[in-house]
Amino acid sequence: MKFRFSIKVKMAPHIFDPQASTIEKSLKKMSYPVGDFAVGKVFDFSIEAPSEECARSIAKEIAEKVLSNPVLETFVLEREE
Repeated sequence: MKFRFSIKVKMAPHIFDPQASTIEKSLKKMSYPVGDFAVGKVFDFSIEAPSEECARSIAKEIAEKVLSNPVLETFVLEREE
């Protein structure tokens, strides 16, 4: 079966993100009421696997080993319908 996933990667909370900080400051100067701004990446893909559990395990491994740096970033794995 084919399973679709989305992986969202962003900087870990304890890591300063200069890009997010610059965007947030610019938006505040424009009077937008924003806070806790974060910048990230989204990866959408499908995995061919015999079960959702197997596909989710593969997607998690891809996120941990290829798409994110666990020292600097966090990720959220979501199954797409």
